Amino acid sequence: MEYQVKLKEVPAGPIASVRASTSPATISKDIPALLGEVWGFLKGTDLRKEGHNVVIYHGSLADLEAGVQVSRTFEGTNRVNCSTTPAGWTAAALHRGPYHLLPRAHQAIRDWCVGNHHEITGLTWEVYGDWTENPEELETEVFYQLKKRSLGVDH
Repeated sequence: MEYQVKLKEVPAGPIASVRASTSPATISKDIPALLGEVWGFLKGTDLRKEGHNVVIYHGSLADLEAGVQVSRTFEGTNRVNCSTTPAGWTAAALHRGPYHLLPRAHQAIRDWCVGNHHEITGLTWEVYGDWTENPEELETEVFYQLKKRSLGVDH
């Protein structure tokens, strides 16, 4: 798949999330389990339940948040937290296809950042589109937060 990487400014948005550690060997099982916890929590609330699933990587697979977009902030529990997606300028690309091919989108964004002299902060995230049984029709938007200095913006 050919990726079109674009500069995109994004606002923070509230999410219900669980923060955890994972590894390449277990990530495909860990993320659905973590999202299941969040969806279980949402069943007992008046928070909007039409939000998309989100996974935020805080520098590596060893530190991630799996969550769901919600309509407002809320009081968290000992497991499910009220958090937000990162805000600011990003390098972003839309991945169409199976989740196991998402690393290709990540690599395309990293390559684009190097080629365009943009530094990343270490925060990356994926917003998963509506579910479909056909893996070729899955859509996931991938974001890499950029350092302001690489954009020519003052602090």
